[in-house]
Amino acid sequence: MGAIFITGFLIAVLYMVFGSADASLQTYDGRVVEKRVFVHESEEGSYARTYLVIEGRNGRRLQVPVSREIFDKAQVGMLIRKDQQGIKLSWPENRPTGRSFESRPSVGATVSSIVSA
Repeated sequence: MGAIFITGFLIAVLYMVFGSADASLQTYDGRVVEKRVFVHESEEGSYARTYLVIEGRNGRRLQVPVSREIFDKAQVGMLIRKDQQGIKLSWPENRPTGRSFESRPSVGATVSSIVSA
């Protein structure tokens, strides 16, 4: 009897945690703060999954899966919005001037290139 109750409770908790996560990804609105690629390997081969980390107006961060096309277009600092019409990327009106996001050294840059920049 106790095992049935515990099993039912665990199923309910898992449904609340994972079942509602999909619903929250139907729409989102925020700023791109990070880009991530996860490579999955198996006996059948390997493939990459692309994600954006988005910070909402409330400061909450959310990792969302995106297509390779959206991932390639997105840059850190851009605004992103997903609704029933699709995903839209744009720069905020107060985009920093001078040194742009595109000219920042990549993660793979050498120390000397960062120092001389």
